[in-house]
Amino acid sequence: MKKKVPNMDEQIRWAITFYSSCVENTKSDMKQISLDIQQGIQRYPRDNLLILASDAAGLFNEEMKLICAKYSHGMRLSEIEPHFYDAVEGLAQAEQHNIGYINILWLTALGILLEVDKEIFEKISTKAIPFDDLLLDYLLCSTGINYPNRCCGFYKSKPYSSMQKIIELPPGNKDTATKIIENYLNKEWFNGHKDYEWQHAYKRRDYVGFWSFECAALVKILKLDETKIACPQYYPYGLVE
Repeated sequence: MKKKVPNMDEQIRWAITFYSSCVENTKSDMKQISLDIQQGIQRYPRDNLLILASDAAGLFNEEMKLICAKYSHGMRLSEIEPHFYDAVEGLAQAEQHNIGYINILWLTALGILLEVDKEIFEKISTKAIPFDDLLLDYLLCSTGINYPNRCCGFYKSKPYSSMQKIIELPPGNKDTATKIIENYLNKEWFNGHKDYEWQHAYKRRDYVGFWSFECAALVKILKLDETKIACPQYYPYGLVE
């Protein structure tokens, strides 16, 4: 990997086990709540539909953690793919206020890397609309769906506003695009998330690693050569086919 973290392999293995268990428990809870809704049973003071939406958001976030952990562990895209589809289903049922920008950005990027059907991006797009973000718009519009490229700013300006240089670059300027991405990853990307306390995440037992899936999606869209990007700490090599 990438970034030298003490006991990282042990942490990643633990995180995979932990989040796999979380996912199974959440799916079980959602199945029970869905059955209760069908049968008209209300077991808890909180409305079943609200519980289901909350559990769905949990599933979405847990699956995204599992995707990061499994990639950090060296698993291939095909092994990560089932978690992508589960994350999409969780996202579709989740309440909007429980959806984080970075996870929906990464989910969109992973969909591009997996070359999923347009109907999947349609599902993602319904939850992406409230985010006023040029990068997310650009990625979704690249999929060919009917999505309005309406934004001129960034939901999280630091570090993502640097991607405007890529978005506005004339077609075919691959060398410049590659250098921009490499510089962004090495100097801006990780440090631009200090407000998320990423710099302390490696101390946690459930550390899953950090990967700029959106940069890999840009590499795929722009048909760049990822071997020319030198950033093994944060660039997820091997996902662009």
